[in-house]
Amino acid sequence: MGLDALIGEIQSLAELGVGWDGETAAAPDRRAVALAADLARAVGPDARGLSASLHVDGSVIIDVADGEAGTFRVRGDGTVVYVVPRIGRGTFPAGSPEGAEWIRRLAHIAAGGAAPRKDR
Repeated sequence: MGLDALIGEIQSLAELGVGWDGETAAAPDRRAVALAADLARAVGPDARGLSASLHVDGSVIIDVADGEAGTFRVRGDGTVVYVVPRIGRGTFPAGSPEGAEWIRRLAHIAAGGAAPRKDR
């Protein structure tokens, strides 16, 4: 999926309402949707390996390689919670350039590329 398609997918999540899962899921957190779209833009062209979905709490999930290379949950409070195999769990601020760089590198590697140089 390309960058524009990913951003469109993220923005379309905002249209869902309470109970979008057929149960009791929260409505999408509009700030989480905006922050996730900003994060995707910061990742740039390597976003082709990313996909987005909604968590039942209204936050936005961004998966790298269908979650096999990492999962990032963007919360409306501006925190990104991550789980990355062989690295672990943690958080970083949604506006963090380092966080976007990390996701970009994981997406690039998951797409079959070598780890890109940081100064690229």
